[in-house]
Amino acid sequence: MIFDVILPGLLLLGILVFLHELGHFLMAKALKVTVYKFSLGFGPALFGFTRGDTRYQVSVLPLGGYVSMAEETKDAEGRPELIDRFNEAPWWKRFVIALAGPMANFVTGYVALIVMALVGIQVPDFDPVLGPVAPDSPAAQAGLTPGTRLVSVGGEPVSSFQEFLRKADAVPASEPLVLGVETREGGPRTLSLPPGERRAALDGLTPPEAGSMIGSVVIGTPAYTAGLQGGDRIVAVEGTPVTKWRELTTFISSSPGKVLAMTVERGSKRFPLKITPQGPPTPGAWEGGRIGIEAPRTRTFLIRSTPAEAVAEAWPLTLALVKQTFDGIGAVITRPLQSASSLGGPQMIVQIAGANAKRGPGDFIYILAVISFAIMAFNLLPLPVLDGGHLFLSLIEAVRRRPPAEWFTSAYQRVGLVLIGGFIVFVLFNDLSRSIQHRAAVHRNNQAPAGEIAPTR
Repeated sequence: MIFDVILPGLLLLGILVFLHELGHFLMAKALKVTVYKFSLGFGPALFGFTRGDTRYQVSVLPLGGYVSMAEETKDAEGRPELIDRFNEAPWWKRFVIALAGPMANFVTGYVALIVMALVGIQVPDFDPVLGPVAPDSPAAQAGLTPGTRLVSVGGEPVSSFQEFLRKADAVPASEPLVLGVETREGGPRTLSLPPGERRAALDGLTPPEAGSMIGSVVIGTPAYTAGLQGGDRIVAVEGTPVTKWRELTTFISSSPGKVLAMTVERGSKRFPLKITPQGPPTPGAWEGGRIGIEAPRTRTFLIRSTPAEAVAEAWPLTLALVKQTFDGIGAVITRPLQSASSLGGPQMIVQIAGANAKRGPGDFIYILAVISFAIMAFNLLPLPVLDGGHLFLSLIEAVRRRPPAEWFTSAYQRVGLVLIGGFIVFVLFNDLSRSIQHRAAVHRNNQAPAGEIAPTR
């Protein structure tokens, strides 16, 4: 448990917070603002050294680090020296230094997405066999029927459904697509799809339908809170039997905000459960309802990009993730009651990082990028303690051409610290209560006798 979940999460948080503080440190050094201490980790120092004006140290708690630019030093007669302190620097220096931390997270996220594409990310894969094919569809008219095994593309053998799709897409659109197949009725044969018809035929192809067994549950979702686990099988929804994954997801996606009565099979036992699919947190995030379950991954396919492809693909994905992050923060501010359950702190980050690390390095690097953008966006909020607070006060000084009034700064800091403190307490409580609810629901589901609805929140 520790090595599989906690260590990847601590590593992720440590990397991101350290790089954030490194951004502040490097910019302060570049602008000749004195940095008194640069610490890798928090708490008491384990060891370190001093070079110039800066003390470099490694501390006990390896969760990132910090930069100190506001300590007082004293001269030989014991009087405080205020030279080159951060809060005595010109407004533009303070603005750039404060901005450097979030920008370090932005660059980290972008680079991480490039590395992810180069390393490769695992996607669900299946045997190269066709699932349902609609009658009279372009695929059916081309001779592709349910149960047909896909053997080759252009003479090159394929061993999985994703490999078939990738090789088919690689054939120039102006050329016919030559497929080697094995049908249940006629055995091996060759099909040739004309250039003008191949896309319509390929778009209608799907692998065999998965059953209704749950492969994994996403942390912090309705399924997690309700106590569903990987290996559970949902056998009925609203009294209607379900055996296929598509039947199950059709019920869920068409019922955002509606309580669904489900019958769940766990081992040799069945029990009833009520669960409410959640709608998209922000407009355009997805369509329909979700409860946070994924189908089992019996096979996976590693998708890698070339360096040129990785750089080209990473930028639009970066912009999309940053927009999604700010939209999420906006939803928390404008719709706090609806968004509160999705908020998570260090515990949730560690859990998600550990779950993604199990899937492979590409998935871990992807979640590192996502959380890096989240740290960037959160730190840009115009609140004291955060970088956004320094940016806000610096801009006021730039407009007024003198620092804000002392009463304003004092009131701003008091109000901001209350908001930040309350937010931190809420997030930590959310993490703890979510975990307690999950464990209680799992126990309740295990103990619920047949025919009794296991109450859920």
